[in-house]
Amino acid sequence: MKTKYIFVFAVLAVVISCQKQEKVFDEPSSTRMEKFLDNVQEVISKPQNGWYVAYYTKNQNVIGGGSTYTIKFDKPAAGKATIFHEEVQPAEGWGDSCNYKLTRDDGPVLTFDTYNVAMHYFSTSSSEYYQSRGGDFEFDILSACADSVVMRGKRSHNYYKMYPLEEDADSYMEKVHDMSQRLSLGIVTAEITGGLVEMSLNYNTRTLSIGRKDSSQSEIVNVPFIVTPTGFKLYETLDFQGVKFKDFVFDDESMTLSSNGIVFNQVIPEGYMRYERFLGKYKMTVGATGVGPLNVEIVQDVNKRSYKLKGVNPKYDIALTYNAGQGALNWMSQNVGTTEQGHVIWLCGWAVLNNQGGTFSWLPTVGMRSVADDVNKDDFVLSMVDFGTLSGSMVDSFIMFDLTEYQTSGTVNTSFPQSWYFPGGNYRLTGPITLAKIVEE
Repeated sequence: MKTKYIFVFAVLAVVISCQKQEKVFDEPSSTRMEKFLDNVQEVISKPQNGWYVAYYTKNQNVIGGGSTYTIKFDKPAAGKATIFHEEVQPAEGWGDSCNYKLTRDDGPVLTFDTYNVAMHYFSTSSSEYYQSRGGDFEFDILSACADSVVMRGKRSHNYYKMYPLEEDADSYMEKVHDMSQRLSLGIVTAEITGGLVEMSLNYNTRTLSIGRKDSSQSEIVNVPFIVTPTGFKLYETLDFQGVKFKDFVFDDESMTLSSNGIVFNQVIPEGYMRYERFLGKYKMTVGATGVGPLNVEIVQDVNKRSYKLKGVNPKYDIALTYNAGQGALNWMSQNVGTTEQGHVIWLCGWAVLNNQGGTFSWLPTVGMRSVADDVNKDDFVLSMVDFGTLSGSMVDSFIMFDLTEYQTSGTVNTSFPQSWYFPGGNYRLTGPITLAKIVEE
């Protein structure tokens, strides 16, 4: 599937500050650099409430979905920054601090040079993310103004922007959290010049896809975004067929999004179910494996975003996400945990062949989604069907593998403790998989 990004960038050919500079070459470059860094220090430490940062990761040259940081810079004497992130929280509390410094490396650089759980979360390697999550903690400073600071990640080369906060960081983050919970639109449409435009929003990956109605995949534009207190903001201005979009405002009552005078209305597809209807107890049956009927429960994880499927094994829960576009559940490949012996266990989407072999993938984009037999019933039955992202194969099952050594050796195996197996002593859930809702009196 080919996709493309269309952005409008303000290209900065040289490092500049917002101060007007005349007779630039009357001073040595080292002196000019020191003055620039002094100005940056003054700019970033001035706002009483600090800044919010539109932060984006990158994987294989593809810009990932965004998230929000807030940073409060102390004066140079302290050299400390207090950092909040909308999801990543340090063990000891909500905010956390670390050292920062302004330095030079072929240009002015802002670096956070002591470890911070939140700031280094996306740039730290782990067994699951051996090349990290594609984030940055060192930034080339491109411009520093009272109303914004523009930076470029030294690893990802993504553009990052900081904007001054008009309220304290805690209050701002609460509003971002609230909007994250309220946003639940999946597919929206609007009339712009030339016809109907359709927009699909994936809040789990924080990406927006936009194209003409019935566009081919190659014509669809994918854009990452961050959630804001009023809706969401795109990575950069999107110029889509003559209309520019950047900030979108969400209206709860009308269930619409608006940007630049264009209003997008929600599309409710056939079989659509709201987030809350999936919560509750079920009888789970797995066809050829002979698992079930098993008593399980779907409970809230992140409101209107995700769930936990409990009851399959006491050692772990299975993560499910809410597909706001289809009003369905997504059950995707995932890491379910690490054993006491250090085995990293993954539940992989599996396209079964002859009840044994087949094709599987541990990519979190591969798996299944739910289809309800009758959305008007309280005791509906969910059938899990192929999500459609495993090329040439239909995922109808799941299989467990120990991927501990995969990143270094390229091998996978099933030599992990049987206490992690599914009921009945099997490491496979060979479909069909159904979940029958239990209606409690």
